Amino acid sequence: MLFVDTARQLEVKVLNLCIRSPKRYTFFLTSEIMRLASMVHNEVRSANNTYPRNKHEAQIRRDHLTEGNNALMNLIPKLVLLYDALLENPEAQKWCDGAIEEISLLIAAEKKLIRNTKRADAERYKSLPTGDLLFPVDDALQEENEDQE
Repeated sequence: MLFVDTARQLEVKVLNLCIRSPKRYTFFLTSEIMRLASMVHNEVRSANNTYPRNKHEAQIRRDHLTEGNNALMNLIPKLVLLYDALLENPEAQKWCDGAIEEISLLIAAEKKLIRNTKRADAERYKSLPTGDLLFPVDDALQEENEDQE
Protein backbone atom coordinates (compact mmCIF):
# COMPACT_ATOMS: atom_id res chain seq x y z
CA MET A 1 0.00 0.00 0.00
CA LEU A 2 1.14 3.49 -0.80
CA PHE A 3 0.62 4.80 2.74
CA VAL A 4 3.11 2.24 4.08
CA ASP A 5 5.71 3.13 1.44
CA THR A 6 5.32 6.84 2.16
CA ALA A 7 5.71 6.22 5.90
CA ARG A 8 8.90 4.24 5.21
CA GLN A 9 10.27 7.04 3.03
CA LEU A 10 9.43 9.52 5.78
CA GLU A 11 11.29 7.42 8.33
CA VAL A 12 14.37 7.22 6.07
CA LYS A 13 14.40 11.00 5.46
CA VAL A 14 13.98 11.71 9.17
CA LEU A 15 16.79 9.27 9.98
CA ASN A 16 19.10 11.07 7.55
CA LEU A 17 18.15 14.43 9.05
CA CYS A 18 18.76 13.19 12.60
CA ILE A 19 22.14 11.71 11.66
CA ARG A 20 23.26 14.99 10.11
CA SER A 21 22.04 17.06 13.05
CA PRO A 22 24.52 18.06 15.74
CA LYS A 23 24.98 15.42 18.40
CA ARG A 24 24.11 17.86 21.17
CA TYR A 25 20.45 17.63 20.03
CA THR A 26 20.34 13.83 20.26
CA PHE A 27 19.01 13.39 23.78
CA PHE A 28 16.76 16.41 23.76
CA LEU A 29 15.22 16.39 20.30
CA THR A 30 16.39 14.10 17.49
CA SER A 31 15.75 10.87 19.40
CA GLU A 32 12.12 11.99 19.93
CA ILE A 33 11.78 12.98 16.26
CA MET A 34 13.10 9.58 15.18
CA ARG A 35 10.81 7.79 17.64
CA LEU A 36 7.76 9.58 16.23
CA ALA A 37 8.76 8.87 12.62
CA SER A 38 9.27 5.19 13.46
CA MET A 39 5.94 5.12 15.26
CA VAL A 40 4.18 6.44 12.14
CA HIS A 41 5.75 3.68 10.07
CA ASN A 42 5.06 0.96 12.65
CA GLU A 43 1.42 1.93 13.13
CA VAL A 44 0.53 2.13 9.44
CA ARG A 45 2.34 -1.16 8.85
CA SER A 46 0.31 -2.71 11.67
CA ALA A 47 -2.88 -1.35 10.13
CA ASN A 48 -1.88 -2.75 6.76
CA ASN A 49 -1.26 -6.16 8.33
CA THR A 50 -4.72 -6.26 9.91
CA TYR A 51 -7.27 -8.10 7.78
CA PRO A 52 -10.67 -7.44 9.35
CA ARG A 53 -13.23 -10.24 9.48
CA ASN A 54 -15.63 -8.36 11.74
CA LYS A 55 -16.29 -4.82 12.94
CA HIS A 56 -14.04 -5.22 15.97
CA GLU A 57 -11.03 -6.04 13.79
CA ALA A 58 -11.93 -3.18 11.45
CA GLN A 59 -11.87 -0.88 14.47
CA ILE A 60 -8.44 -2.21 15.46
CA ARG A 61 -7.21 -1.37 11.95
CA ARG A 62 -8.71 2.11 12.24
CA ASP A 63 -7.09 2.56 15.67
CA HIS A 64 -3.66 1.79 14.17
CA LEU A 65 -4.27 4.35 11.43
CA THR A 66 -5.36 6.91 14.01
CA GLU A 67 -2.26 6.29 16.14
CA GLY A 68 -0.07 6.66 13.06
CA ASN A 69 -1.79 9.93 12.21
CA ASN A 70 -1.38 11.17 15.79
CA ALA A 71 2.35 10.44 15.70
CA LEU A 72 2.54 12.22 12.36
CA MET A 73 0.87 15.32 13.79
CA ASN A 74 3.15 15.23 16.86
CA LEU A 75 6.18 15.02 14.58
CA ILE A 76 5.48 18.43 13.00
CA PRO A 77 6.16 20.68 16.04
CA LYS A 78 9.29 18.71 16.91
CA LEU A 79 10.62 19.22 13.37
CA VAL A 80 9.83 22.94 13.62
CA LEU A 81 11.78 23.10 16.87
CA LEU A 82 14.75 21.32 15.29
CA TYR A 83 14.58 23.60 12.25
CA ASP A 84 14.58 26.71 14.46
CA ALA A 85 17.58 25.38 16.39
CA LEU A 86 19.47 24.53 13.20
CA LEU A 87 18.85 27.98 11.72
CA GLU A 88 21.18 29.43 14.35
CA ASN A 89 24.03 27.60 12.63
CA PRO A 90 24.83 29.05 9.13
CA GLU A 91 26.44 25.80 7.91
CA ALA A 92 23.36 23.81 8.86
CA GLN A 93 21.11 26.07 6.81
CA LYS A 94 22.69 24.76 3.61
CA TRP A 95 21.46 21.21 4.08
CA CYS A 96 18.56 21.44 6.53
CA ASP A 97 16.27 23.61 4.36
CA GLY A 98 16.03 20.98 1.63
CA ALA A 99 15.70 18.10 4.07
CA ILE A 100 12.93 19.75 6.08
CA GLU A 101 11.08 20.64 2.88
CA GLU A 102 11.20 17.03 1.65
CA ILE A 103 10.01 15.77 5.02
CA SER A 104 7.15 18.27 5.14
CA LEU A 105 5.98 17.15 1.69
CA LEU A 106 6.07 13.52 2.84
CA ILE A 107 4.13 14.42 5.99
CA ALA A 108 1.44 16.16 3.92
CA ALA A 109 1.23 13.19 1.54
CA GLU A 110 1.07 10.66 4.39
CA LYS A 111 -1.64 12.62 6.18
CA LYS A 112 -3.74 12.61 3.01
CA LEU A 113 -3.12 8.89 2.38
CA ILE A 114 -4.10 7.93 5.93
CA ARG A 115 -7.28 10.04 5.70
CA ASN A 116 -8.22 8.47 2.36
CA THR A 117 -7.48 4.97 3.67
CA LYS A 118 -9.75 5.54 6.67
CA ARG A 119 -12.53 6.74 4.38
CA ALA A 120 -12.10 3.79 2.02
CA ASP A 121 -12.05 1.37 4.96
CA ALA A 122 -15.26 2.85 6.37
CA GLU A 123 -16.98 2.17 3.07
CA ARG A 124 -15.35 -1.23 2.51
CA TYR A 125 -15.97 -2.61 6.00
CA LYS A 126 -19.42 -1.21 6.74
CA SER A 127 -21.08 -4.51 5.90
CA LEU A 128 -18.87 -6.65 8.12
CA PRO A 129 -20.68 -8.62 10.79
CA THR A 130 -20.40 -7.56 14.37
CA GLY A 131 -19.87 -11.23 15.07
CA ASP A 132 -18.61 -13.07 18.08
CA LEU A 133 -14.91 -13.22 18.60
CA LEU A 134 -13.97 -16.81 17.90
CA PHE A 135 -10.67 -18.11 19.10
CA PRO A 136 -9.27 -21.47 18.07
CA VAL A 137 -9.28 -23.83 21.02
CA ASP A 138 -7.13 -26.90 21.32
CA ASP A 139 -9.39 -29.95 21.69
CA ALA A 140 -7.30 -31.39 24.54
CA LEU A 141 -7.52 -28.12 26.44
CA GLN A 142 -11.27 -27.94 25.91
CA GLU A 143 -11.72 -31.53 27.12
CA GLU A 144 -9.60 -30.80 30.18
CA ASN A 145 -11.78 -27.81 31.08
CA GLU A 146 -14.92 -29.87 30.65
CA ASP A 147 -13.51 -32.60 32.95
CA GLN A 148 -12.78 -30.03 35.66
CA GLU A 149 -16.38 -28.82 35.62
